[in-house]
This record gives sequence, C-alpha cells and structure tokens, in this order.
Amino acid sequence: MNSVVRSVVVAGMLGAVAILLAVTRLGMIPMPTGVNATIMHIPAILGGVVEGPGVGALVGLIFGLYSFLYSGRFFADPLVSILPRLLIGPAAYYVRRATGSVALAAALGTATNTVGVLGMAVLRGYLPAKAAGVIALTHGLPEMVVAVVLVVPIARALARWRGGHSPAAAAAVRKRREQGEKT
Repeated sequence: MNSVVRSVVVAGMLGAVAILLAVTRLGMIPMPTGVNATIMHIPAILGGVVEGPGVGALVGLIFGLYSFLYSGRFFADPLVSILPRLLIGPAAYYVRRATGSVALAAALGTATNTVGVLGMAVLRGYLPAKAAGVIALTHGLPEMVVAVVLVVPIARALARWRGGHSPAAAAAVRKRREQGEKT
C-alpha cells in the first residue's frame, strides 16, 4: 500500500477512535475531584509512534477539535483545546525515535497533553497554577500509567501489522524497493 494512503487511513482510523472515545464517554474517566481523566490522547500517541509526527499531529488535531466543539468551559479556547493536542503525536514520535522506547513515548506524549492543556489554561487565566498542579498530579500521573499500559501492546500489534518496521525503517525499505533493490 502507498505510504501516503496508509498514513491517511491510519490517521482516519485513529481519529475515529478518538471521536468514539469522546462520543461514548469511554475516553473520560470520572475522578473524585470532579474533573475527568482522559485516555482520548492515546490515539494521537499511537499515530505518532506508529506512523510518524504528521499522523500524530493530525489525530491530535481531531482530538483537539472535538474538545473545542463539545467540551465547553476553558476548552472553548483553541489555544487550550487544540494547540497542545497538535503536539502529542510529534512529541511521542521524537521520544520514540530518540530513545527507542514506546513506553517512554507514551508517558511523555501524555505529559505533553497534560502540561500543554493545563499550562495554557493557567497562562490564559482559566485556572490558578496551584489547581493545575493538583490536577496534573491527580489526573496526569494515572493517565500516564494507563497510556503506557495501553500503548505498548497496541503499538507492538500495529508494528506487526506493518511488517515489524518502524516508520523510518519502513520508508527505507520502500525506497529500496522503488529503486529495484532486494530487501
């Protein structure tokens, strides 16, 4: 399959998963604090880890747009709801590329979401810094653990589906095939 077509298909599928998690509320985990923890960032992390920063950013955009359109409160500000979500997949991609660790990519992709959203909410005056810190600890850390537990096996399964190659290795294989060399 053409790599661009595959990337678009994967981005669409992961974006649909993000929307499904939002619409069904399966992506929102009620917490005793009255604020929901989320797993809706996981498709963006998977997009970045499996297909690269562009797909991760596109899935993050879908997640952010959904938050912007339907979440209310300070998420009605695109700098809070969209901008940080654009960075989840690319952050996960570059962490995986630098370290080779999907678990670390999942953890730091989650941190990108948590710090980005809460940081922008503080900068824009929607939350006091102390409240953002409490939310980061009580919601961000559990979200990070859940992301690692879910992303690692899903990324492995997706890598097997892709033939076991990282995005960079898959691109090199495609290039050699296009040049007529044996792989």
